Amino acid sequence: MNVERRLEASDFDAQAINAKNFNLVRPTFGKWIAKCVGGAEDAVLVPVPSKDGLLAANSFRTLVMTNEAVSGTDLATRVVGGLKWKQALTKAHEGGSRNRKVLAPLLQVDESLKGKKVILIDDLISTGSSLLAAEDALTAAGCTVLGAITCGKTIYDLNTAHFGEQEFELTNELADWAF
Repeated sequence: MNVERRLEASDFDAQAINAKNFNLVRPTFGKWIAKCVGGAEDAVLVPVPSKDGLLAANSFRTLVMTNEAVSGTDLATRVVGGLKWKQALTKAHEGGSRNRKVLAPLLQVDESLKGKKVILIDDLISTGSSLLAAEDALTAAGCTVLGAITCGKTIYDLNTAHFGEQEFELTNELADWAF
């Protein structure tokens, strides 16, 4: 799964985002999503559910983020919140697993996604477990996952650049602590 690309300030004439213009984060992410989606006009954007993305929830944090990011663009009609958690997740620091094989069965895929081409959207990538679990659940439900786009990443390896191109093939979970 192709996970992440670089957002270049020159791509959008974006200023360095700081406390005074933090409101540019989501629109800039939306422009980046549009650039990455490119020729995949028939794909839907499916946010990886945040912890509040339970079956009974009408909305959840990453769905709101995605909708705000693509608001006012032609991508706005392609956001589908059809992936949710069947149950509340135990917090990782309280012993909850973040393993792909444990998480995938906890995801419910809406029937409307069957047969669709999907691009996953997530706020952060740390280990990639939730992205890979989402891919597994969607594939098992008959979807084709084209890739994923994240807004940011958690940096554990101090030798890894904090910004810049981070496009890579994600097939296995990343280590939590690389140093």
